[in-house]
Amino acid sequence: MKVRYRVKGKMKSKVLQELTLIVATEHYPYGHSETFFENEIPFLADRFRKVILVPCAGAIGTGRAIPPNVEVALVGSVAAGYLKGFLHS
Repeated sequence: MKVRYRVKGKMKSKVLQELTLIVATEHYPYGHSETFFENEIPFLADRFRKVILVPCAGAIGTGRAIPPNVEVALVGSVAAGYLKGFLHS
């Protein structure tokens, strides 16, 4: 599957398996909320080279199992607040 995107005004296309996906979450993969991600992450991990999860509330609770090409990036509270504000605007 190819995806089209714009770089400096020019349309390009790439196979999804060559791209990295960044997913901002509230807590996932920590805690017990956002359970729908447990079904979605394996699907996304199969289609992207790498998936980076950014839990904006930080590492609260127990971490859940994730596929090998999925990473968790913990950001500081200022960056998390900015990211949450950006996503909700």
